[in-house]
Amino acid sequence: MRGCRRDRRRLRRAGDLRTRLPHLSRWTGRRTRIAARNAEALAQTAVRPLARLEGRRHVFHLFVVEAPDRDVLGAHLDKAGVATLIHYPTPIHRLPPDRRLADGPVPRDDEVERIVDALGTVA
Repeated sequence: MRGCRRDRRRLRRAGDLRTRLPHLSRWTGRRTRIAARNAEALAQTAVRPLARLEGRRHVFHLFVVEAPDRDVLGAHLDKAGVATLIHYPTPIHRLPPDRRLADGPVPRDDEVERIVDALGTVA
């Protein structure tokens, strides 16, 4: 019986994909325009969007920024009704299974922990 439920879930997911796929390009274009608008609004501030990689196409399911004081920015945006999210509040090199991967301090990861925030790009 368990296999039947799993198969139904797979079929439902496949149906969802077939329904969504025709809209993907339009949705990506909309998120790209929102990200461009956000970047322009931040141009004269200390808040910086993460750099875009040359020659790459971005889908902007998130708009990730670096801010000198992430908590102040988050509180300001929250008051304005803009949701933010901190994906990795603890850098990977500090998580128990991965502590052995860092031979010493990892200053950039520690800095990113304090300054990176993600904003959704759905208006």
